[in-house]
Amino acid sequence: MKFSIYLILIVGILSSCSLSSNNNFNLASITYDLNSSQLGWGGDFADYKIKDSVSCDLHIESATLPSNLSINQKAIKISGSNWDDNLFMFLKKKVSGLKPNADYTVVFEVQLASDAPLGIAKGDSVYLKVGAISQEPKAIRDGDYYRMNINKGSGYTGGSDMVVLGTIGTSYNAQGYSLIEKSNDTNSSNPYILGHTNDKGELWLIVGTDSMYKGALTIYYTSVTVVISISQ
Repeated sequence: MKFSIYLILIVGILSSCSLSSNNNFNLASITYDLNSSQLGWGGDFADYKIKDSVSCDLHIESATLPSNLSINQKAIKISGSNWDDNLFMFLKKKVSGLKPNADYTVVFEVQLASDAPLGIAKGDSVYLKVGAISQEPKAIRDGDYYRMNINKGSGYTGGSDMVVLGTIGTSYNAQGYSLIEKSNDTNSSNPYILGHTNDKGELWLIVGTDSMYKGALTIYYTSVTVVISISQ
């Protein structure tokens, strides 16, 4: 899956987390290739009981992709076990250099490795979500649980701060891990995300999975591309 051709033609690829020093750009693209390093992406977990912090076996690290992919490449590996209603596992990244208090439209393309074929619970009930918001997304204590401080929705539904790109299901009867790509480009059911910067000209990008599957889940994020344009 690729972004619309007109975007590819006019967008310059930038590697810095700061998009502009003079806040005058109208359209920019950043590709975060997570092979060499995490490039400032951090992560956390939410929607699990505080008492289950150990049994959920939560981990985030830079790791080599599974051997069956035959690719000598690293990615951000995130894993956890869902023993309750659902488990949210997410990565986040701050983008600066935007106009303060301005509206931007954001298109994501996310590449990840999944071992969850379609047609089984693991492939059909783990939902990939993305968002672009003005505040840092965090897991906070809420009674007996860790919950998000943003509105990400629940399970297969999105919220005011995140949209659903689909499941992490690969193909039917797939064996081992497969690379998949998901996007909210103009050909998808969610053609864009509207993000509003804070008074410092910052947006927080968030990519995560909302899992309704009971059991262990491990996925590898290989790259995240975002196209950010000022909303007219």
